[in-house]
Amino acid sequence: MKPCVKTSALMFVMTLLISACTGLPANGNNSVRFKMYTKKVSFPFGTSGNSVDLSFRIVECSQPGPVQTLVQKILYNGRNPEEYGRLLAEDWKNEFAEFADGDPEYTQSWDYTEEHRLVLKGNYAVITQEVSYYQGGAHPNWFINNYILDTEEAAQLRLGDIIPQKNMPALTALTNRQLRIFSEKSTGESLPPAAPLSRGIYFEDTVDLSEDFYPTAKGLTFQWDPYEIAPYAAGSIEITLSWQELENFLSPEGKKLATVFAP
Repeated sequence: MKPCVKTSALMFVMTLLISACTGLPANGNNSVRFKMYTKKVSFPFGTSGNSVDLSFRIVECSQPGPVQTLVQKILYNGRNPEEYGRLLAEDWKNEFAEFADGDPEYTQSWDYTEEHRLVLKGNYAVITQEVSYYQGGAHPNWFINNYILDTEEAAQLRLGDIIPQKNMPALTALTNRQLRIFSEKSTGESLPPAAPLSRGIYFEDTVDLSEDFYPTAKGLTFQWDPYEIAPYAAGSIEITLSWQELENFLSPEGKKLATVFAP
């Protein structure tokens, strides 16, 4: 390890700002309790002001049981939020130290931010995980994941639970129509129904259905991250299919979801 990294190790600083962990109120029939876990970590390195900074504001199921186990499995690799944040911070610290060790003149800092949004309706918990990070280069990156949990069944709902397989072609057609509209709004150029999607902002002529979706009062919103189906400049792509459009394609579970979320 270079001398500057040894020095920085002596300068190790870590600050934790942990929330009071007040339980978030449950809506409707949702009796499972959640809270937000907040943590900030900073690792200064070297003499040029470099640092690794991480910030978390993430969901924690505060009630032991199958829902807590599910939340920790899908969000934190089976760990609790505190352990997840600690291990991730250590990984970033070690990776940065190794990188800086190979380039003592390196002057860029790294940062990682993870924030969650939680919506509780009926027996559903919808968690949106937003992660943005920078590890050098031209620009930061980010991604968004959405999870729909049935807290009565302690199960994650996937697209196939809401739309039967036989109705997927119809869902694909609805999605492609909305993607065309999104492209037209982004570029100001018309994208006729017969034109391939690659004539617009997309990489391919067809776009796979996204498992990254969430319910709202308006309908189901599908989301794709930068680089997933279009260039970084297109940003995060979201399209919404209304409950009215989806009415004839929903499974019994999908109709139940629509009943809970539709106004």
